[in-house]
Amino acid sequence: MASVVASHTCTVKFYGNNAKYFIVWYKICLSVALNLSELKISIKERSLIAWIATLFLKQKKVAIVTCNIIHLWNTGKEEFLENKKWLQHELVHVLQYREHGCFKFMALYLWESLKKGYHRNKFEEEARLYENESALSSLVQVK
Repeated sequence: MASVVASHTCTVKFYGNNAKYFIVWYKICLSVALNLSELKISIKERSLIAWIATLFLKQKKVAIVTCNIIHLWNTGKEEFLENKKWLQHELVHVLQYREHGCFKFMALYLWESLKKGYHRNKFEEEARLYENESALSSLVQVK
């Protein structure tokens, strides 16, 4: 497993007149400032949890977050960390776990997926909003 540490600097960005983007971005920045100052994120390669996710998602390469662990299947830590879009997406899920708590978030995520499906799940939609923003991934340093 690799350890990742996030620092606590973040700049709030406003996306034109779209308040939804601003509110979500503000929430992420606030979470970074208040909760991620010394958060240790682990990356587990060849994870059984990620392998199981491949069966449901029908993807060859998978990253899935549980609490503060990013589980990988069919991809290595280096490849994952180099893909800033993918890393950013998974870091948003780490923040979502921090916001709701580990078990509560798992239940909310599962319920949302059962109701709306994976792609329309509000937690996935939120993570996709920030795939191209480098703010969170730029805070991550592998130690």
